[in-house]
Amino acid sequence: MIGTRPRVTRLVVAALLVFPALVASVAPSLAAPSKQDVEAAKQKLLQAENQFSALNEPYNEAAYQLQQAQQHLADTLAMKKAAEAQATTARTALSKRAVQAYTDMGSQYEALLSAGSMSEFSDRLAYLGAITQNDANVASQADAAAQEAAWAAQEYDQAVQDLQQKSNQLQAEQQAAQNALNQARQYAATTQANYNAWYQQQQQALAAAAAAAAAPPATTVSQPAPAPPTSGGGSSTPPSIPPPSGGGATAAAAAESVIGAPYVFGAAGPDAFDCSGLTMWAWEQAGVSLPHSAAAQYASLPKVPLSAVQPGDIIYYDNFGAHVAIYVGGGQIVQARHPGPGGQVQYSSMMGYDTPVGAVRPG
Repeated sequence: MIGTRPRVTRLVVAALLVFPALVASVAPSLAAPSKQDVEAAKQKLLQAENQFSALNEPYNEAAYQLQQAQQHLADTLAMKKAAEAQATTARTALSKRAVQAYTDMGSQYEALLSAGSMSEFSDRLAYLGAITQNDANVASQADAAAQEAAWAAQEYDQAVQDLQQKSNQLQAEQQAAQNALNQARQYAATTQANYNAWYQQQQQALAAAAAAAAAPPATTVSQPAPAPPTSGGGSSTPPSIPPPSGGGATAAAAAESVIGAPYVFGAAGPDAFDCSGLTMWAWEQAGVSLPHSAAAQYASLPKVPLSAVQPGDIIYYDNFGAHVAIYVGGGQIVQARHPGPGGQVQYSSMMGYDTPVGAVRPG
């Protein structure tokens, strides 16, 4: 079975700067885009998808750094609050001690002068000195706490700036990736739609030419149309289109009933399928046996013009390897697309998925 176009995922920041120029360099011709235009658009979309995918780990790293900055912010905020509380406590204690020292100053001098001996005077002086030193220590602690609070505030402010910078950078990378990816999607979709429109015009022109070739030649009253040859070379009549099979609707409904079933190599239902396994199983439900091979199904069944497909017909693709799908009407197919995420049995546009080679009709 064939592969599929990868789904969109993430973009490297450095590539974002040059991607719009790359897209513009292969702008399709809106009047008559070629298959090369479509393939170039798909390649550009694939490039954008790959670049977007490569943004995954840088995004994870930026998110991790943002988380670290948030933790640092919380730590520094707690440190700032603790230092400020300690400084407030030290200032309060120093203020109280200053008031007390001023109030007790007279009693302290009186205590010295009332000493009964030189030894007692010396002891009282030493005690008052110890009180003074304690006051000096309280003042030093207040100063140190105030300095720590100032440093914590600086650290907090820096953490806030780091957090904002990382947040802004992450948002910018996400937005740039999304913008480039949207541009790639629009470019690929526009190119494919233009090509599909041109292709449909070509098919209509071919159908009209075939109808004109199949019509009997114009005649006049005096010159009746010649009788067809009774012998000789091949007939100019185009091959007849096989009539719609009564089982086509049954096969189409069967294919639609397993939408979402996983793609598994070699599987032919009822719980998993590959591409030819799905078409084989769907027609089995209508009582028709088909080979489990996309190429064999296309080679062994009557061909149908793409302009005349009916529900149940098998659409054959071969641009990237043999692939078949069930036509279900309204320009839609049901196909078992590819293994992996997004590749299960699913609806697709008959022309939008890829350019079909042809169609066949089991009966």
